[in-house]
Amino acid sequence: MSSGLTGCGPDINDIHDEVMVIHDEVMPKMGEMHQLRMALEDRMSNMDSVSAQPYHNAIESLHQGEEMMWSWMNEYKRPTSSTPESIQYVQDQKKIISEVAEKMTMAIVQAKTLVP
Repeated sequence: MSSGLTGCGPDINDIHDEVMVIHDEVMPKMGEMHQLRMALEDRMSNMDSVSAQPYHNAIESLHQGEEMMWSWMNEYKRPTSSTPESIQYVQDQKKIISEVAEKMTMAIVQAKTLVP
């Protein structure tokens, strides 16, 4: 017999799947972010501090995006039941991973303006 939650609202497995789709789309960008960070560091190595500032800012954005992803991955725990609290948790996690994806994408765009 079912838990009685079927058809009564969002399905936790569906929401979890949506969370993982977002994660799976941006996780491969971690390697690109690392390569961009290395390229930025290489380019700014011979610059004065004023000229290097945009590169430093881009590196910091890449670092923040990576840290957000690692933090999210370490903290996310898939619920084992479909309680209202569990559904809310997964919905909140979907918002968080969406913010991580946006930060990572923006950091990559910023870095690519400096490293064509």
